Amino acid sequence: MRVIDLKTGGGIRVESEGNTQLLCYALGAYLKYSPAYDISAMALTIVQPPMLNIDTWTISVEELLAFAEALKLSYAAIQNEPNKFVASDKACKWCHAKAQCPEMKRLANEAAAVDFNGMSLVTVEEWLPKLKLLSLFIEAVEAKAKDTMLAGGSIEGWKVVEGRKTRSWTDPTQTELWLKQQGYDQIYTKPVLLSVAQMEAALKGESLDMDSLVTIGYGQPTIAPEKDKRSSVDKNQSAKKDFEKNAK
Repeated sequence: MRVIDLKTGGGIRVESEGNTQLLCYALGAYLKYSPAYDISAMALTIVQPPMLNIDTWTISVEELLAFAEALKLSYAAIQNEPNKFVASDKACKWCHAKAQCPEMKRLANEAAAVDFNGMSLVTVEEWLPKLKLLSLFIEAVEAKAKDTMLAGGSIEGWKVVEGRKTRSWTDPTQTELWLKQQGYDQIYTKPVLLSVAQMEAALKGESLDMDSLVTIGYGQPTIAPEKDKRSSVDKNQSAKKDFEKNAK
């Protein structure tokens, strides 16, 4: 039997071997169809077009049923210990409850109590594996705060501001040609065209209007203290910019 899971996400390559989600799909398929078919092995495939990834892992039915027994033990543990949370980088990465997870909060409180000034090497070794989890928690809290304020809510002492703007050449080749036509040749940095900021510094004092050659990219909205000098983001304008950016 072949079980194929289509993944449309990019950035992280997903492997088929040992993939718990895929094993659960395979187990469900086997239990449904085994009364009608003589199945001896399962070919489990991940198809992930954005990563140009087609990966297959083949296991025997015996191995699949052994996984089923392990799955039963995990299910029993959940039923017997409903308030036990086992955090890990892999398990928590895509979890939507990170910002209010009791285990994440416990870890954050534990980190806040560490005396970092007198930290021993033993403490460093203990905390290094936990840093990724802490960063996931911090990102989740920030995202929750941002989403709340963009939706019209308020958090005392905080606001949402526009991220740092970026500037880039709309068409580097045309920019290079245009600058050469103006008589400038010191416009490279080994051997790439200077960035917009570098070009402005190199041509400082020259009366050149390069605005039509530059594309301005808007940074993602981010949270900032209320005293930050940047203006608060208009949630409607923020949504409009996101739409325009994704439409290009």
